Amino acid sequence: MLHYKGLQKVEHERFIIDLLYATPNNILKRPIYKELGLDVCLAHPDLYEKIMKLPPLLTEKKLKLVIYDIYRPLAVQREFWNMLPDERYVDPPEKGSLHNRGVAIDCYLAKEDGTPLVFPTAPDGYVPGIDEDWDAWMAYLEKAHHSYDCTPEEKEACENRDLLRSMMEKVGLHVLETEWWHYEIADAYGYKIIDIFEEKN
Repeated sequence: MLHYKGLQKVEHERFIIDLLYATPNNILKRPIYKELGLDVCLAHPDLYEKIMKLPPLLTEKKLKLVIYDIYRPLAVQREFWNMLPDERYVDPPEKGSLHNRGVAIDCYLAKEDGTPLVFPTAPDGYVPGIDEDWDAWMAYLEKAHHSYDCTPEEKEACENRDLLRSMMEKVGLHVLETEWWHYEIADAYGYKIIDIFEEKN
């Protein structure tokens, strides 16, 4: 049985937990969370406190929040780094990402029946096969920026992006300007890396 080391399990009827890295539809192309035995969504208590303020806002809009990543084991960060050892895109394991601290959330909005709302890019900016063309992927990720100016045909996508941002900022979370899906708590890098797979005494 895993020891969550102070992390809290995230669940609520207004949340849909759909862990991206428990599926093969990600940049690693493997369900690595399942391989590690991680099948729950975990958050640092400080982040947990904030996201648990979201349900009333979601209920008002008749929406649900799809959460596809919060806590990410350090073993996964090592896999990312081995694949792309470039600090412009990946935090090295010794530094750790905000997800390794459980203080960042990747998410999007859906209708009450679970149908995703449209956004400027796919969640996490990943579309199967796109990583095979680096230039095309980088161009696609430009649309993930909050500053991206949608075309008239994309108006709904940007409105949904802005709605998500409004909700997350109302509960005190901070936006990452280059990723419409990513929110974090203040001074997030001041938190310690948590590794629930370390040897337990």
